[in-house]
Amino acid sequence: MQVRVAKSAGFCFGVQRAVDTVYEQVEKGVRPIYTFGPIIHNEVVVRDLEEKGVKVLNSQKELEALEKPPEGCRWRLELDTTEGVHIGSVSRYCLDGDFSWTEAAPGADPRALRWAVGLDICESAYWSGGWGTQALTAFVRYLLSQGYEDLYTQTWSGNVRMVGLAEKLGFRECRRKAGLRLVRGKIYDGLTFRLDRDAFAA
Repeated sequence: MQVRVAKSAGFCFGVQRAVDTVYEQVEKGVRPIYTFGPIIHNEVVVRDLEEKGVKVLNSQKELEALEKPPEGCRWRLELDTTEGVHIGSVSRYCLDGDFSWTEAAPGADPRALRWAVGLDICESAYWSGGWGTQALTAFVRYLLSQGYEDLYTQTWSGNVRMVGLAEKLGFRECRRKAGLRLVRGKIYDGLTFRLDRDAFAA
């Protein structure tokens, strides 16, 4: 028996583009990723994507469940070293239109609100070494995975370490309130940074 493979054998352009798009999102670290039904009727490709974290939704009910506000999204995470030393925490709080703290409106979809993330490492021995970078990066990724996309961080203009960390992670200054903070007898500006998701993913 002879098997002849047609010269045009392979994925059609639309399917190839869809598959390539999903792989591109995987490479960028985007999470979570879903497809509505198998993206292609090729078990090898589907299995490979599943191993890379891509989830297949098989019904309208599963799709509608994604549109519901997430329950139990953490407000705060404690930071411990692998040796069990507690060094601080990361947390989030809601912002109003003037970028000031506010309570989240009852009944509102929390994903539609503005959220600022904060970092507090209380042990000075851990102020260097990348602990803050790892902690805040993990917390931002967690919130993005929960559907919280409008993220900010705030500090004061004299906090050089935090300003540097914010810019390193892809936060961009979007608001400056002159003379807002008094620290050790000196007056500093209050700074608000908004997350640039493309810069964060880079």
